[in-house]
Amino acid sequence: MKRFTLAMMIFILLFSLIPSGAVEADDQITWKKSDNGINAAWVYSIVIDPILPNNLYVGTAYAGVFKSKDGGLTWQAVNDGLSSLQIRVLTIDPANPQILYTATSGAGLFKSINGGTSWQLLDTPFSEVSALAIDPTKPTTIYAGTIDDGIYKSTNSGVSWNAIGLTSDSISSIAIDPIDPDIIYAGTHYDGIYKSINGGEGWVKKIDYLEVEIVVIDPQNPDIVYVGTWSSRIYKSIDGGENWGQLTNGLTTSSVLSLAVSQSNPLILFAGTDVGVFKSVDKGENWTAVNAGLGEARIYSLAIDPSSAETVYIGSYDPGLFKTVNSGSSWTVINDGITGEYIKTMAINPSNSNVIFAGTFNGVYRSLDAAASWSLSSVGLDNKDTDVIVINPLQPTTVYAGTNSGVYKSTDSGDTWKIADQAFQETIFSMAINPINPNIVYAGVMYGVYKSENAGETWTYTSSSMNNETVRALVVDPLNPTTIYSGTAGMGGVYKSNNEGGNWIRIGSGINTDIVSLVVDPSDSNVIYAGTYGGVHKSIDAGMNWEWLKIGLTYGAIEDLTIDPTDTNVIFAATFMDGVFKSVNMAESWEPVNSGLQTKMIMSLAIDPNDTSTMYAGTYRGGLYKATSSNHGIYLPLVLSP
Repeated sequence: MKRFTLAMMIFILLFSLIPSGAVEADDQITWKKSDNGINAAWVYSIVIDPILPNNLYVGTAYAGVFKSKDGGLTWQAVNDGLSSLQIRVLTIDPANPQILYTATSGAGLFKSINGGTSWQLLDTPFSEVSALAIDPTKPTTIYAGTIDDGIYKSTNSGVSWNAIGLTSDSISSIAIDPIDPDIIYAGTHYDGIYKSINGGEGWVKKIDYLEVEIVVIDPQNPDIVYVGTWSSRIYKSIDGGENWGQLTNGLTTSSVLSLAVSQSNPLILFAGTDVGVFKSVDKGENWTAVNAGLGEARIYSLAIDPSSAETVYIGSYDPGLFKTVNSGSSWTVINDGITGEYIKTMAINPSNSNVIFAGTFNGVYRSLDAAASWSLSSVGLDNKDTDVIVINPLQPTTVYAGTNSGVYKSTDSGDTWKIADQAFQETIFSMAINPINPNIVYAGVMYGVYKSENAGETWTYTSSSMNNETVRALVVDPLNPTTIYSGTAGMGGVYKSNNEGGNWIRIGSGINTDIVSLVVDPSDSNVIYAGTYGGVHKSIDAGMNWEWLKIGLTYGAIEDLTIDPTDTNVIFAATFMDGVFKSVNMAESWEPVNSGLQTKMIMSLAIDPNDTSTMYAGTYRGGLYKATSSNHGIYLPLVLSP
């Protein structure tokens, strides 16, 4: 349905700076997590309890902090008190593992004194922290590396902070000598390696012009220092940073994103790269890929069990978290309970609301119990990036998935899939199905619309009059299925066909913008709503003229729109930066309804067609949420098993 891009992010961030008159969140609508089994969080940080190694913590990019008490078999979110779930870095007190610190994106530095059960915001003179390190001999001393503001030091467990240099640099990593904690190494994003021998009071550059990702020190011989870089593999010093040599033998990539030395056997190192994991058994001189069961995932974080070099944990972009107990000979996914998937689209079976589909970067997930649990539904689909899912309204066991390589079809409610037309393997951005004759299916692609008249078996290009526009949204008029609307990217606006896609005309005075979503009022074909990168537009004359409706709305992108089928006055809008908004007057005004949502990056919405008091919200890397109520329009908490 939608595809997230850097350009989108930049556009949205610019708009988010514009003040808004939005009202406070409606506390009557409460959301609860409902995605147990959708497990592909982007894991940025991993820390292991130095006393009880089965206690683990991971920091994710969009789902906060998770804790495991059983060596990674199961996980539970520990986010109470965190005002941001975008975790940059996570560290643990070596003397008291109940104390943890986490740096978030946009919300500052937080501390927990109870093993992550709750968090408190620390008062700091800096905002964006990119590196943390705790003095191993005096844990009340903490160093924080920032983005573009150098390094800060606290000697009282984070109560107060002082700037200690490198103020013009972005700090990527900090490493402290385990024997002499006055010796500190700081890696920078663009300016190499610095060293201090007096606890950060002064710094000397040791390597220039390196994009440093991680610095680690040999736990038994602190003169040995390793540096992982973005584009220059690994550097090693055996004399405390005075001289360096490059380690390349066996490394097939130049990007080393994470690096760890075994505490129990410092001969052994593991390196996480953009193509998987590499292992060295000779202090980095030679490397071997160890990716059995892993593939070539991008590894952002890595931790070795302090008591055993056989046990290693790695965190990746997709599909999340892995563990090995045999020093990398094989890897096992250990994501149970870590939910952070990008939910791009959802579809609910119209005759059985227990059956729900969610399209993600990693394929299609299916729930058979109204979102209480999920499993991959990708037999034959091969976990393809899925932007849109549509269900045959007359035969709901037939489901279509629009992917990055064509349309896939299931005739057994997602048990198995096959490509609908081998010759049609375009990237699918949008789909729509004729509600009266579901053999007619439409697919929006990079340069227009394709149509199938035989339930997806073959497809024909049907938009030569659309000027090769990218079609981001498609909707069929539910009262008159011969009429179809296409929402396009860029400044293409809206196109309309009155003859099932035979020809198209550009319509719409007042809507020359990027169209992300389209819905037609099921009770009045003249009323159409368009979600755009600048808010919601409405037409009351079948798309000929459009009005920009923004009272109560922020100016972010409207990723999805849905109309309550029992009361078409009620509309919900999913925004990328500001959560879910609700209108009770046909979009004339809006109010936020975000109570319970731990992320406001909402990508998709779905209302249960059989029980309109139930609604689902799919997020960008924050998993899935569900809201239910006993009476229409008032949403109360749904208690789900963790």
